[in-house]
Amino acid sequence: MAVGGKAIKGLFRNTTWINENTLTYQNTFKEKNSLTVLGGFSVQSSKINASSIRGQGFPAGSGLQNISSASSITAASDINTGWGLVSFLARANYSYDSKYLLSASARYDGSSRFNPSGRWGVFPAVSAGWVLTREAFLDHSKWLTNLKIRASYGLTGDQEIGNFQYLSYWSPGRYDGYAGLRPRNLGNNDLTWQRNKMFNIGADFEIAKGKFSGSVEYFKGNRTKLLANAVLPATSGFSSLTINSGNVENSGVELSLNAYVIKKKDFNWNASFNISFIKNRIKSLYSDNELINAYTDLFPTHILKVGEAVGSFWGIQYDGVDPQTGDPIYNDLNKDGVIDDADSRVLGKATPDFFGGLTNDFRYKNWCCFA
Repeated sequence: MAVGGKAIKGLFRNTTWINENTLTYQNTFKEKNSLTVLGGFSVQSSKINASSIRGQGFPAGSGLQNISSASSITAASDINTGWGLVSFLARANYSYDSKYLLSASARYDGSSRFNPSGRWGVFPAVSAGWVLTREAFLDHSKWLTNLKIRASYGLTGDQEIGNFQYLSYWSPGRYDGYAGLRPRNLGNNDLTWQRNKMFNIGADFEIAKGKFSGSVEYFKGNRTKLLANAVLPATSGFSSLTINSGNVENSGVELSLNAYVIKKKDFNWNASFNISFIKNRIKSLYSDNELINAYTDLFPTHILKVGEAVGSFWGIQYDGVDPQTGDPIYNDLNKDGVIDDADSRVLGKATPDFFGGLTNDFRYKNWCCFA
């Protein structure tokens, strides 16, 4: 059906500013003691203004294209929203004889995205290191020129959700040509920061004054109080509700190696290798066995299931082709003689068990290449 032309006009403006103030104190005392202390205050704000209008029905042959020339306005929207973040931070680094290293830090963050009762969160971190090659028993080692072991534990916060999700508010709406208000969302007063915990322990080494170097590290992290969207019944009038629920664990080992294979005046060859082994596991969820559709018009393709990895594939296992008929064969998981949704299972995961890389850097005089 001809509508006499359509026009859309929109405006989007995002204004973000941040102000950071830090004060640092640094001192060395009794020759071998070094201390650095930092304190700071940060304020950040972001505001979004967006509007759009749609019209149709323009006089034929007039050449009029301005939205004001449309015979009817079919849709309009106007959005004004924003968020703010206030942070207090402190960090102290201590070193004794460049041998024993200690660091401690903390942040106190407040976000406008949460209810005032849960707006503030404290996020501390601590780390320690020991340079063994500065000890007497390794100080004169000719082959091991640097060896440091280190460990750290820290807690960070995540506030990446929509604005004002803790409030139930209204938005403009139209029905049958009449203007009015309609419920925009369901608020959750209990919303607060997602907690991300991380533990690391590792070692850095250097052999033959840097001819060989590398590191090995074990890590384990937990994301708790996940900011997630809980699916609601269609009868509620809303698709989901933002909540804090769930625990996802990531753990693994990382290894990196570097070597100067050839180091001459005019020619250098440097090789680097790294590999990471990662295990991802869901420990708890607000709703176990939640099926997810990659495409809304198709059957479920993924599942969120306790004990499995995030991004696990869901479907019916394919067992090849019947050599007599050429028909595909699918695994009848429940052995009922019928291939249906009851035969679906976890087929794998999107995250790899390990990944890594190998890089070679060749340099001849002023020429270089990578492989």
